[in-house]
Amino acid sequence: MSKANRAIRLTSATCEQIQARMPEACRQIASDHRLVIESAGWRGLEPGFSFEPAFRISIPAPDGKALNLDKEMFALLAAHFTKLGQRFQKVADKLGMHPSTETY
Repeated sequence: MSKANRAIRLTSATCEQIQARMPEACRQIASDHRLVIESAGWRGLEPGFSFEPAFRISIPAPDGKALNLDKEMFALLAAHFTKLGQRFQKVADKLGMHPSTETY
């Protein structure tokens, strides 16, 4: 624990100081483990009593930015379903079905 004076009440100045220093400390810890922080913020702010830090930590992509799992999953599924859609269209054409007008 730090040798700094113990805070008894979270004053505005104390909160500002913690909120200014904590994200950088967390970024350093994440980078020590080869991770990145996508976003950082605060929630549950109750002046003088409490606040909650909120960080989203991620695996870095090859370019060093945060890996976007939603984007990666979309790309994977889009490739799969595009192939499936192309197969369906070929079968529909062979059977004379028109997906935009018929109910299956």
